[in-house]
Amino acid sequence: MLAPFVVLDKSFLDGVGSTQLRYYAQKGWTFGLTEALMHEHLRKRDHYRISNLFKLHGVENSLFLLPGIGEMFQAETSTLKPAPEVLKAKKIAFIATKGPSGEFFELDGAALLSTNERAADLNRRLPKLIDSWRMFSSMEELKDVRPGEMRATVAKLSLRIRDDREDMRGFYRNHRHRSYPAPE
Repeated sequence: MLAPFVVLDKSFLDGVGSTQLRYYAQKGWTFGLTEALMHEHLRKRDHYRISNLFKLHGVENSLFLLPGIGEMFQAETSTLKPAPEVLKAKKIAFIATKGPSGEFFELDGAALLSTNERAADLNRRLPKLIDSWRMFSSMEELKDVRPGEMRATVAKLSLRIRDDREDMRGFYRNHRHRSYPAPE
């Protein structure tokens, strides 16, 4: 049996203790961390995010930074191969020391500038992302679905997404970032 690979999200990190996370790592589990989650933890400062960074520091030998969807699309377009064949997840190393202000995980000037630029970019693109999610609730197939029927309806739509390439290309065309490859 293969050991689990878990893509981390904030609710999982908030819900698991550092001891439990280290136990999973000792059992062979590996963890994937998205750039968005990492960015959020470094950009905002509060007790929970700092605590999560220390949890991650405790399992950094089992932790990988996953490439973003844009990076995967660009790699596939430039190599004409599936992203997992040409991109590898990167190992992460945390250095848990206090910076000049006395804070843990303090960013240096270049990292802080990069983080601020990415935050500004995210703030520019976030309204479009929110509009995309709101669009789902206006989809004809989901308008009058009762809560008990939602799972089956979403499963049916998932099959359509999987099987109907032109429908997926149309969705991607309407929501792609300008730096990502064309849907064709």
